[in-house]
Amino acid sequence: MLYELWRSDSDESYSLRYFPDMSDRHSRPRDEYVVWAGEADSYAEALTKRNEFLGWGETGGLDVFDYPPDKRTFLCCYDYGSGGVWSFVAARSEAEIRGRYPELDVISDRPEFFTQEDLWRIWESRRADVDEEPSGWFATLVAGRS
Repeated sequence: MLYELWRSDSDESYSLRYFPDMSDRHSRPRDEYVVWAGEADSYAEALTKRNEFLGWGETGGLDVFDYPPDKRTFLCCYDYGSGGVWSFVAARSEAEIRGRYPELDVISDRPEFFTQEDLWRIWESRRADVDEEPSGWFATLVAGRS
């Protein structure tokens, strides 16, 4: 499987992206570029290679998507009764997420039913940073408070 480590000049962050086959590759945003690409048998192996390339330590838990080093990425769920909407939120702590998005439950362990591909789909469709203005689904969530 192909993994690429992308760098964004606008926010100085990195993201590790997985491509099951070459047809799934997305076009590059203007401010992003690939700094490392390689084959790995698993996401865990790709994380290890990424960490070695950047000189970072181990990454644990659900911190599988990258933001600046002062934040972690948390898997969250908005439970609407008969189902849930899953998302990722970058923050320094769970308390910070609860303060910004009290409607969300922070999930500490990855549910067994999620595959890595499921997580990538969530990452691509719904992610936020607690320090940024809500947009997309998060803006709708916040607008629904009134």
